[in-house]
Amino acid sequence: MTDTTDVLGPVDWLVVEFPADKANFSGEMAQELKALVERELVRILDLVFIRKNEDGSVDVDELSRIAYASKAHWGYDDAFMRACRGELTVRAEDLSRAVVRVAEQHDRVVGFHGVAPYAGDIVELTWLFVAPAAMGQGAGRALLADAVLVARDSGARALHIE
Repeated sequence: MTDTTDVLGPVDWLVVEFPADKANFSGEMAQELKALVERELVRILDLVFIRKNEDGSVDVDELSRIAYASKAHWGYDDAFMRACRGELTVRAEDLSRAVVRVAEQHDRVVGFHGVAPYAGDIVELTWLFVAPAAMGQGAGRALLADAVLVARDSGARALHIE
């Protein structure tokens, strides 16, 4: 029998799906996963989770949660927030057209901005959201300054902010 391990190579990425109707997160798996990490058989990566919707679109959950919470923080009523949900949902295709940067505190994403083409040599600040718990600590200021740098570095003549 021929060993094909070298031909196939190691597994670089493994994505595990937990179907909603079969997900049972009792915590049993955590000890097994910890043992695999300690044996250096696997590494745990800090990733942004995405979700594929029934219509085929993909949402970036962590950024969408921050956007929604940030908007809601300002006291908008439930009806307005429901109406905004689609606009506040960050989708994978949005990430492909925009430069997206995040602000982190203590290894957690607390805010993000997106700069995307707008018209000609003008780019647009498509998002700038900070999680309510991180407001007033400089994350928004840093994100805005970074968005200006992204616009400048792209060669844009102007940054459109709606």
